[in-house]
Amino acid sequence: MSDLPVQFTPEANTDLTELFDYLAPRAGTAIALKYVSDIHRHCLGFALFPSAVSQEKT
Repeated sequence: MSDLPVQFTPEANTDLTELFDYLAPRAGTAIALKYVSDIHRHCLGFALFPSAVSQEKT
């Protein structure tokens, strides 16, 4: 089984950017960057374990 690509929607990218913008002045740039990077990396992990993500039917 091959890895599936993880695609971030424009809204998800905006959310991560806004989260960084919110955290940086409050916690510091380094902490905000690590926090957002950790979230991003966690999401990329779904490529290895796609069954960990529930599939929403639309």
